[in-house]
Amino acid sequence: MSQISHQTPLGYVLSGSTTQFFRFVVAEEAEDIVSEGMYVLAKGPNKRILGVIEELQYYNEFYEERDIWVEAIKKGRRPPEGIGRAFFTSKARIVGEIKGNDIVPPRQPLKPGSIVYRVTGSDLVPVFDHDPRDRTLPKHLLSLGTLYGYNDLNALIDLRALTMHIGIIGTTGSGKTNTVSVLLEELGNKDRVDTGITKLPKTVPAVVMDLNADYIYLFDNPELVPRYTEVIRLVSKESPAYHSFEETRMRGRRIVPLTLDLNVFEPHELAEVIVSLYKGGLSEGSMLQINLLTYVFDELVPKNLGEGRLNVIFYNNSDYKKLRDLVKEKSKEEGFSSHTIDAVLRQLDQFRRSLKSYGLLGMRPSVTREFIEKVTDIENPSLVIVDMSDQGLPGPPYIKQFVVYYIALIMFNLFVEYRRKAMIENVEQRVALLVIEEAQNFAPNLQTYKLGYSVARNLLATIATQGRKFGLSLVLVTQRPLYVDPVVMSMMNTFIIHRVPPYDVRFVENLTGGIAYGLSRNLSVMERGNAIIVGQMNPSPLPLVVKVRSRGGSYDYKV
Repeated sequence: MSQISHQTPLGYVLSGSTTQFFRFVVAEEAEDIVSEGMYVLAKGPNKRILGVIEELQYYNEFYEERDIWVEAIKKGRRPPEGIGRAFFTSKARIVGEIKGNDIVPPRQPLKPGSIVYRVTGSDLVPVFDHDPRDRTLPKHLLSLGTLYGYNDLNALIDLRALTMHIGIIGTTGSGKTNTVSVLLEELGNKDRVDTGITKLPKTVPAVVMDLNADYIYLFDNPELVPRYTEVIRLVSKESPAYHSFEETRMRGRRIVPLTLDLNVFEPHELAEVIVSLYKGGLSEGSMLQINLLTYVFDELVPKNLGEGRLNVIFYNNSDYKKLRDLVKEKSKEEGFSSHTIDAVLRQLDQFRRSLKSYGLLGMRPSVTREFIEKVTDIENPSLVIVDMSDQGLPGPPYIKQFVVYYIALIMFNLFVEYRRKAMIENVEQRVALLVIEEAQNFAPNLQTYKLGYSVARNLLATIATQGRKFGLSLVLVTQRPLYVDPVVMSMMNTFIIHRVPPYDVRFVENLTGGIAYGLSRNLSVMERGNAIIVGQMNPSPLPLVVKVRSRGGSYDYKV
């Protein structure tokens, strides 16, 4: 997009303006400059009105439907150029009237003939509470790129709304993953972050559920995110990535085997997981099997095999045989039927076989409560990439769903405890991001997405509704928001919207509470890398159109 001076008029205000919008005729030299979603400034007598273009329209009197020339035009005889009225108009939605460093609702509409200009950084200080040209960012602001139509103005988002959850939407290839990468890179280059509920001495820890190895470049290049103490890649011990990794002396990164601690589950939680994974959800007869398994983990195991030994019991053949024998022997005494006992034994066998086959079970688990405590330490925050690609965690979808559930459960329980501790001991509340790619696979809308079932679904709904007050923020990334659980999706208070399919436009409009008409029309044809930001992290009262920078860029921010 070409540039013109901030002192060169973009156009002139037409009659019919109101205190909500104004129309202007576009100056001839600015016709290739103006675009929908672009900020503009209209200056009248003692008045500066900030607006966002939401609609563009060409007019030529010879091409009107009932004009006398139409009959000739249809036969290929076009009217001469330059003799009829022809102009390019724009409609701008008003953000407000600038008065010093404040922005207020205008009391009167603009007068016709008022001049419209490109905005400068100082014009946007009332919106962002900061000059978007400035590379020294306050603790609560972060840049994702540039404002659409401007190469010199940063697109700033407000980190004080970070814990209110983010939904990132867009088709394949529209730029969703790049946006998440930029968010992580910017956080990884920022110290002293104000998240609204707490002021962190360093940056925000993050755990990323990476299904397609999109974020492994950050593990390979930890210098891109130097404010993270470590970049950790979690992979299965049975994965190609674990066996092919060659340790280097590069500081700031570590590969960790993805082995789980079954002892973190409450008896009823582990029972429900085992039954759900076996059946692909809960069905008739599930409750009897859950009751039996709960009895096994709550009473039989502690009394007969010892407390805190579930990993050993499931991993060691002789211990596991003792568990099976106990189930068969004691369950009949408690009145459970042979049918229920046999079903539970099959479920236990499959659960054990699956975890061992994909390297998730070990005598000494690595991904524990203590691990999550360490990586979310506010003095030493880490970036954790859970590599669930075929290179990092080969296996069927239910295995990946279980891993997401497991890590999310530990994080949620810990952050509830952190909140309680912060209130009692008057210490800083911890904050962390939990990024989930392909969110429809982990929190599916069972009415529209016939995935079957995900053990993580209900827990993610709980985090979505309650996580904000505990400092746990979800970043859900999806191609089809309609396929994500409606409770979860409705709790996303910020949306970053890339190009979406035409059949999803209406759903996205309803989900976000409406987008300006011109922007809404363009949702299905937006360029790769462009995004519309709406919601709590958008400092502007109107949708923010952003050209997201490319990941892996250089940094010269002072933070």
